[in-house]
Amino acid sequence: MKELKKKEQLNQILGKLVESLDISEADFIKAEKRYDSISDWMNRDDSSVKGRLGHIYPQGSFMLGTVIKPTSDNDDYDIDLVCEFDDSKDRITQKELKENVGTEVKSYAEANGIKKEPKDKRRSWRLDYVENFHIDLLPALPNGEWFKIYLAEKQISTEWAELAIAITDNKKDNYCEISCDWLPSNPRGYAEWFIDRMKKVYSEQQERIAKAMDIKIEEVPKYKIKTPLQKAIQLLKRHRDIMFEDDEDKPISIIITTLAARAYENQDNICDALINIIDELTLRREEYIPFIEGEYRINNPVNKTENFADKWKESLQKKENFDKWLKQVGNDFTELRNMDITQEISKKLENTFGSNIVKKTYEHIQEKETNYPKVEINNPTRPWSR
Repeated sequence: MKELKKKEQLNQILGKLVESLDISEADFIKAEKRYDSISDWMNRDDSSVKGRLGHIYPQGSFMLGTVIKPTSDNDDYDIDLVCEFDDSKDRITQKELKENVGTEVKSYAEANGIKKEPKDKRRSWRLDYVENFHIDLLPALPNGEWFKIYLAEKQISTEWAELAIAITDNKKDNYCEISCDWLPSNPRGYAEWFIDRMKKVYSEQQERIAKAMDIKIEEVPKYKIKTPLQKAIQLLKRHRDIMFEDDEDKPISIIITTLAARAYENQDNICDALINIIDELTLRREEYIPFIEGEYRINNPVNKTENFADKWKESLQKKENFDKWLKQVGNDFTELRNMDITQEISKKLENTFGSNIVKKTYEHIQEKETNYPKVEINNPTRPWSR
């Protein structure tokens, strides 16, 4: 009974911690309005791409519901958007498509008083806002039919392949040429796979929210849904950020997200989800990260020809940092589970997830609860060595 109570309290603390880590509803809506505004601009009457732009949609953590606040107040939210055009690779070069988007992004920035000039990045255009986020716009074309054939020829499942896109990359040799050889990507397919991994809990929450808001299920805003898998990934990413700070060799988010989603088994609370994910990845590591033909593989679930761990072969430090992180997050969460809900656990949480976020979390809890210890936040030293 005591252990059950302790678990309930830890779930409450971790749940409030995720709320403190998560993008606020106001910032989420602000970001949505920004990309709606960009879409409207590109479809205006005198737009150079009017009638050619299919749609603009988010990708990455913003689409998956796993966004977390930056560790520093000086850092921005990074919102990634896909600008998918109704065009074909046999009619336009990557360079032309990239420049088409660039023309409109620059005129949008000027018309909206964005002082920083848009940045021409390797695959995308970046808009830096005065507010606490920037937007990367990725030019793309539909690629579903070609990609289904490509995967079928390699005897790989074509599930979700119809959602695939082709993206620009100015480092490719054929960047200025008409060619079918564009980089493939599939952010919408990945999002469908991700939701499928938590389908039971996701559907239950969706139905509950729809009933509470008296709206249709399909009208439920995605940011209202937050499953234990999404929360667990947010905590794992924050742990990674505190442990490695600005280290470029830290474990990348797509690896953490993919492995966690694969290990998740529709647990209905954060503690059980984290326990299962960490235990699965630790005890069955070789199944989740096999070593095949001289390299470790973490396949993209919607494109098994893509290896998210391909950089490990080039940089042993990336692989070693992942190993170090997985061991540390396992140790830290085991300690948290075994601690009493006292001042001692707050200090452990500070070390693990950062002082400011933990302070906000406890302040939130203490507004409603009187049986939690008051917390004095210091500048903790990390229990691990880099």
